[in-house]
Amino acid sequence: FNEVLAEAVKLKKQNKCDGLSFSRCDRLSRRFDAALQIALDCKKNGLALRFVRENQWLKPDDEPLQFVLFVLQAFGVHTQTGISMANLQGGRRRAASEGKLPGGAGRGMLGYTLEGKKFTTNSFINIVDEILDKALRGESINGITRVLQEREVRAPVSNKIITRSTVASVLRNARRYAGIWHWGGYELRDLIPARISEEQAEHILANLKRNCENS
Repeated sequence: FNEVLAEAVKLKKQNKCDGLSFSRCDRLSRRFDAALQIALDCKKNGLALRFVRENQWLKPDDEPLQFVLFVLQAFGVHTQTGISMANLQGGRRRAASEGKLPGGAGRGMLGYTLEGKKFTTNSFINIVDEILDKALRGESINGITRVLQEREVRAPVSNKIITRSTVASVLRNARRYAGIWHWGGYELRDLIPARISEEQAEHILANLKRNCENS
């Protein structure tokens, strides 16, 4: 295939070729890694891919979602139709544009439980508040982690002793704890009960950046 791709790239530069065709999608599904590499190489070199029997196309400027669906189809994975996925993504974007939480977003935020697109605080919020407060007073991620570990504070879900990554996750998401959620280019506000102000969130993020630069 490498020789075929090289020839296609050569012909594309001469404006004599704009893509490759396969008789059907299962021609790409013999090997998982090979199918993915073919799709990536074509996208990288600006070549379209076409499955003739299924009449499916992958164009080099397609959205990432369409690229993923195309590759999954090549692997023989059963997926929803492209139209259904496009509608789903469109619905999420409409929700975000209206200031609503898109479907599938919001779960896993430490200190909160999400039910019916409504955030409520849970028992871990006291630890979140402590982490945020210590960060606002200038304490480092390592320092905060050390104090919590000495008290044998446990992380939610895993119930294991809290780790540095858990503390870092809270601080990196400081704007969410100020009630601001960024999704798909939209800034959603007032969906999450805020624990700190936006100014405090920016202060925490600035400290994280400065500490990273100085480390």
